[in-house]
Amino acid sequence: MMKKKNNLVTIIIIVVVAVVIVGLGYFLYDKSLKKQPTNNNTVNDVNQNTTDEKVESLNINNNVVKELYNKVTLAEDSYYKYWFYGRDDNYLVSSAPESSKMALVFHNLVETDFTAIPNASSIAQTVDLNGSIYTLNTANNKGFVPYDNVLRTYQSLFGTSASLSKDVPLQVSAYTIDYYVYNAELNGYVNYIMEGGGTSPSFYHGEITKAVKKDNSIIITEKVEYSENMDGKKKVSSTSYYEYTFKSESDGTYSFVSRIKSN
Repeated sequence: MMKKKNNLVTIIIIVVVAVVIVGLGYFLYDKSLKKQPTNNNTVNDVNQNTTDEKVESLNINNNVVKELYNKVTLAEDSYYKYWFYGRDDNYLVSSAPESSKMALVFHNLVETDFTAIPNASSIAQTVDLNGSIYTLNTANNKGFVPYDNVLRTYQSLFGTSASLSKDVPLQVSAYTIDYYVYNAELNGYVNYIMEGGGTSPSFYHGEITKAVKKDNSIIITEKVEYSENMDGKKKVSSTSYYEYTFKSESDGTYSFVSRIKSN
């Protein structure tokens, strides 16, 4: 009888010890889990730190910022300040019409890129563009742009590997009805004009509000105000914001990528 009682006590002690060990092990394991962050939080923290490290604020008066901005907007306030982009609030260079890109190219040509029209038998006196007849502008002593000058400007805007189509003329502005058309014999662009054109008293005003360098890109934020100025009071009737993105090229320059409306 005594032997059975001792065996029972031994069994009870073993069970109690086992329960205590298991309970203690679970407690320690649960406590260690609570000290560790979840995988999602860890990933988010890493991403946040990585993003913060790669974004650098730039002074809006920085020479590079101003130079890039001036490449893709007209300096003066007017109804046609952003005519390069048509009515497209989300302009991507990769899918943009070549005509709009060539308009931007003309905007970036400098005075020394132009010369007088050379003498050549192949110069037509008129050309048909989009169903309209344009006449050779013989009065213009800056009526010719060599192809190499246009190509250099094109690639400075859109990247060193960008390919220029000779079939698309250079449009001078939105309202002067003025083009430079490629001539194969001269290997350059010749000026043709057509009477007409006009403007509007309403106008757009733009100014840089922010600039950042992110990874290999510079992003410039612009505030655009539109004034319906038919009454001459210049009252602002709408305000929008746009982001211009430029990416770094292998030669250290920046090429234009996009103009996207951000509000």
